[in-house]
Amino acid sequence: MKLIVSGSSTLKIKDKFADSLAGRKQMYEIFPLDFEEFLDFKGSNLSKRKEEFNIKRMIKSGLPPSLSEVQFIAAEFAGVFEEYVIFGGHPQVVKTESFEGKRRLLIEIYTSYIRKDIKDFAHIENISGFNRLIELLANQIGTPINISELSNSVNISRPTVEKYLLLLENTFILSLLPPYYRNSRKEIIKSPKVFFHDCGARNAVIGNFEPLGSRMDTGMLFENAVFSELYKHRGLAEELHFWRTKSKVEADFVVKGKALVPCEVKYGLKKPKVTPGLGSFINAYAPPIAFVITRDFFAEAAVNETRVFFIPAWAL
Repeated sequence: MKLIVSGSSTLKIKDKFADSLAGRKQMYEIFPLDFEEFLDFKGSNLSKRKEEFNIKRMIKSGLPPSLSEVQFIAAEFAGVFEEYVIFGGHPQVVKTESFEGKRRLLIEIYTSYIRKDIKDFAHIENISGFNRLIELLANQIGTPINISELSNSVNISRPTVEKYLLLLENTFILSLLPPYYRNSRKEIIKSPKVFFHDCGARNAVIGNFEPLGSRMDTGMLFENAVFSELYKHRGLAEELHFWRTKSKVEADFVVKGKALVPCEVKYGLKKPKVTPGLGSFINAYAPPIAFVITRDFFAEAAVNETRVFFIPAWAL
């Protein structure tokens, strides 16, 4: 007999089955849909086209031969990817056609699950403080956080903030991305970045479902979407970090596996320009490849011996 048991909290599942099924169970983490799954759920004809832009294949064989064709296709993908960035990858939300229907579902997910179910499961007494913390974190995505500052901002003790952060991580709401470092004198070793696992849920927290061209937080939200894709696609032996020096030079993401792969996110980039932060990481660590993640721009360049690929986020 095989049983498939699902739940919205690793804490709850581990509490129920930690002892009784030792050696007879396997734990899987299931996140909201990635972009390729999103296309499948929508029944989009772009789903098959996306398979042509496999990043590992591109690294091995170079960029597609016809960049003009790629740029035409990229415009189609960019519009659909924007829907994914705004409304996220919860299956029921993806299958819902109307803007208002999507908005209502996401608000319901936020109010019933994040604000109520998690609160009840963890026996949270300071409900207003917990909700303020979630809202504060939703407005700081992609930013290194300071526990003491969070504590002061929401008027909650530091140990309680740490408890709430652990709870939000273990219920798959958000992730705290640790910094990558080798030189503790020059590179930051603390202050993780915060990202939500689903952009739609994050937008529900702040109540903003406006298109990317009408927002003040476009860059932050786009970076969160890139995090979500990188996190879901990481290998079993890979870790995801960011890199920042004490002089505030930064690479948005670093994938640590057999080699280091830095990634910089630039939503509006139209020319193959390597940012100072990415260039500094390349000079410091000499990775074989690096990525600049854009809205709809393809290109390839080189810095020293490092191949730099400029690719749209939808091609991850």
